[in-house]
Amino acid sequence: MFIAAGEFDKAYKRIKEDALKGDCTVMIFVAPNTDSLCACWILTSLLKSDFIRYKMLPVADLTDLQTAKDVLASSPGDFKSVMMLNCGGMIDIVTEFEAEEEGSPLKDITFYIIDSHRPIDLSNAYDADRVVVFDDGQTQASIPLPEDVWNLSDSEDDDEGIDGNDDDGGRSKRRRTDGQRQDGALSPRSKREAREERDRQRLQYYSATSFGAAASVVVWQLAGDVGKTDNHLLWLGIIGLTDQFIQERIDSGMYMEGVERLAADVRRMNVVEGEGGGEVVDRMHIRQEEELRFMLLRHWTVLDAMSHSRYVATRLGIWKQSGRQHLMNLLAKMGMSIEQCKQQYSSMDMSLRKELFDQVTHYAHHYNLENCVYPSFVLQSGFRQQYSASDLVYAITGLLEATTENPLDPIDWKSNFYQAFDALGLKHRELLRKGTDNSMKQHAALLRQVESIVEGQNNIRKVSSFRYVFIKDHPDQKYFIHHPTLRRLGLFLMDTFRFSQDNRMRKRSLPLVLAALNPATETYIVAGIWSTLNRSEGSVPRNEFGPFFQQAGERADARVRMAAFDTSILEIKSDDMQKFIGRLSELTRM
Repeated sequence: MFIAAGEFDKAYKRIKEDALKGDCTVMIFVAPNTDSLCACWILTSLLKSDFIRYKMLPVADLTDLQTAKDVLASSPGDFKSVMMLNCGGMIDIVTEFEAEEEGSPLKDITFYIIDSHRPIDLSNAYDADRVVVFDDGQTQASIPLPEDVWNLSDSEDDDEGIDGNDDDGGRSKRRRTDGQRQDGALSPRSKREAREERDRQRLQYYSATSFGAAASVVVWQLAGDVGKTDNHLLWLGIIGLTDQFIQERIDSGMYMEGVERLAADVRRMNVVEGEGGGEVVDRMHIRQEEELRFMLLRHWTVLDAMSHSRYVATRLGIWKQSGRQHLMNLLAKMGMSIEQCKQQYSSMDMSLRKELFDQVTHYAHHYNLENCVYPSFVLQSGFRQQYSASDLVYAITGLLEATTENPLDPIDWKSNFYQAFDALGLKHRELLRKGTDNSMKQHAALLRQVESIVEGQNNIRKVSSFRYVFIKDHPDQKYFIHHPTLRRLGLFLMDTFRFSQDNRMRKRSLPLVLAALNPATETYIVAGIWSTLNRSEGSVPRNEFGPFFQQAGERADARVRMAAFDTSILEIKSDDMQKFIGRLSELTRM
């Protein structure tokens, strides 16, 4: 069932009562991304304030959830509440954990889901007893009624078994039934048509994936509902929202709505002396500020920050001589010497730093960079430490996606997870510096890979309905076995095609499949990026690859597994990759 903002405190009260009354521990499952970590930090701060014991367990995919299930089952009675942050929403969680079976050690557990992945599994939405889904204000309204998508009556279920029309893509068949015939006294033909329409509606609901509000913003709303807010928790909600925007999970409209809501909290909690006679609430001060789409500008050079920004690089074609010349011309018009632009931003002439924003916005339209500014926030911590929200996103992501020097060595992603979590406390400056350095290396590798693909060294291939790229035997291979980095490469390439001066490349907007070989496991990490014709600036299309990936894996009899809580991300045995691409081509052509 759903619980709406403004009533989140009721769910928290139940969690608190179950924990304290039964002397139980709250289990928290956390997906390894920046938004999830921010949500987890806010949630654990609330639990600690109420002296509630908790256990935090990072989970990257369904395999990890199975391990997590075993952890819960090994201590029956110790856990009454399971919090799921950016995981579990897209699967029937009660069935996945076998929590409904007779004698299950998990039968008394309630699952609380705060997940930005969409669509939410309908079984979770309809379960009024064991599952609580925190609503972001938009999701519940998009959930169809059970009678519109499921064939509820027993007699119709029997008919479906004969007709074989109950194909819901392998989804759970847990249903609410009321014992009455759903279609009344309809004729057999009308009943069949009604069933087929419900099947169509259900398949349509699951046909594409997208993202809702950041989990950290939802947990921030929970903190507000229970009256336990401070600037650090607000800042974490801001980072989570910014992560959603930078990673292009949400469109600019949804981002702006989130900014407006959080800006109201920033104004309320950060009253500056002289404005209403108040004082800053605590030593952390947040202010709203316009941000340039130049990556890690405060920590890099202006030249590097612009060259490695997807927004700038794809519009100028920075990997070409002509694109680099466009950038030099822009800097010259702005009155920025190349010598100054090659210095660390913090070492630049103060007058140039002050003029940079106005100069960029003045000349941006000459270079197709009209939207190079977006509203964001800056945190001042103490007298010297200042962070922008985007800087923190890049730093935390850099820690999460840290690689090993040798691609054959396994990545300790859980160690990366805990380092990133610690960095959110803002007390470990060396971790933030490490994350920033990692992010710079990752984006430098990303830019090199784009140049390699676009310039033909790693040729992009095309079938009738999508483009695809294999990444193997490349010096930067180690970076792209992280599926978030692979997805960012896909977004970079899609923008490159969109703004290319080459009419052959720009002529038709096709979806893109990227596959990076992990030599340590002899598997490909696969990411699908969907595309639509005439996509407008700032829009994010729903990703339709999920169902196609599932069907292609089945038809190719490929050894496939979900590599994340996103159906457009897969891991496939290298021997099965070509068969998979062939089946995928057949399916997407239909």
